[in-house]
Amino acid sequence: MKKFIWSLSIIVSILGLASCGGGSSKEAKELLQKILQFKGIPQTILANICQDSNRDGTCGVGELFTKVTINKGDSLDDIWRKISLTDDGKYFLQTYNPELPILVELQDIDKVTYDDGKFTLTFNGFKTKEDDNETKEISILESMVDANALSKTVADKFRTLNNPEAQDKYYTALLDSLERNINTLREKSLDSKTAVKATIKEMADETRDNQEQADRINSCENNQTCIDSEIKNIKDELIITEDEANSITTNSSNSSEENSTNNSSTSEGGWIVPNGVMKDTIHDKMMGGNHKGETIPEFIDLKEMSVDVTDTNIIVTMTMVNLPNKLVYNRDTRDNNDSYFFEYTWGVDFKIDNNHTVDLLAAIIGHNSSEGEKIGVVSDIIILYFGHSPYHGDGINITINGNSIIFNVSKSINKDLNRVTSSTKVKFHTFHAYNGNRDDTYDDSYPKF
Repeated sequence: MKKFIWSLSIIVSILGLASCGGGSSKEAKELLQKILQFKGIPQTILANICQDSNRDGTCGVGELFTKVTINKGDSLDDIWRKISLTDDGKYFLQTYNPELPILVELQDIDKVTYDDGKFTLTFNGFKTKEDDNETKEISILESMVDANALSKTVADKFRTLNNPEAQDKYYTALLDSLERNINTLREKSLDSKTAVKATIKEMADETRDNQEQADRINSCENNQTCIDSEIKNIKDELIITEDEANSITTNSSNSSEENSTNNSSTSEGGWIVPNGVMKDTIHDKMMGGNHKGETIPEFIDLKEMSVDVTDTNIIVTMTMVNLPNKLVYNRDTRDNNDSYFFEYTWGVDFKIDNNHTVDLLAAIIGHNSSEGEKIGVVSDIIILYFGHSPYHGDGINITINGNSIIFNVSKSINKDLNRVTSSTKVKFHTFHAYNGNRDDTYDDSYPKF
């Protein structure tokens, strides 16, 4: 009975994850149930699981889902089956889009000394759209495979060890090595995503180069001393050394500089062809006007940008140096009958051809509160613009995630959007009217005009 009560305590409703398009497209899709099989990742460090619908590598608003769903009408046998699956390390995922990437957020405060112990592993989505109850393995080994850093053949050698205790010890060694390596690379000032990505690749390289270790473990049979010795040898190989860490850091820095150079080389007349994550490393200052020489506010200072264009959607991420939860409004646009004036805007323009552009614009409209104060929450009033015509309706999802503003827009809502492809040139721009004065402004752009 105690087990039954304990198990029910972890059961909460699961959120069905739908596409960000209009209602008709959602209704046309089938809600599928998939299963995630965890191996070598303790339930105690599992913080969250989500599908990465905007492909930004972070579980954002609208992407969260929980572990088990109990539906009205489920029999006791049904409930017990779901509980037993959870106890076995399996979790249910209900989704309209099973092919989306899967993010697993882990938190191990005792062993990871940065970011409150949090780090995220990335996995490919499910292979089929039709198969209900399809199972996908969630393990450190599988993350290597999904990152195209390790072949499935080599991974299978290590996840099918003959001795169950040896298998458990191997998975423990993988997790210990992963967390230790993340700490090592974070000490080198690499950000969490870069550190995890580099660690997965480095550990995959070592696993591939030392794949005969799986055979040596199997040859130990039930000799635990032999098994422990081989597991220690594996850990020694998986741990990133100081020299390796320095090399990874240097290569990461060179890669960032190369991406910046590549991005700049494609820039023409203030337009650029999207190329992965584009970085604006300049902490901009105003070049003229009343604020010449002043550093622009961090909430409009562009830091990173990316564009992902699919057959049906356009996904844009704009990351600022620092985007606060609230901004002050200094001008009531309604009182001034100035509905097309915004104090704060973040936008991206697509150059369809030499004569036509289409703009996606997130804008904050100022207004007075009943007390006369001029305040508002960033995500309260966000409007999408095509040229100068506001659009309100389905097919738009604009979210605030930390310092990022994320557009996820269905192409179906505007004919010009169907002309946008992954090679369409773009430019990003931000704007802030200081004290609500149209003639006294800060702005930023990428590429620079």
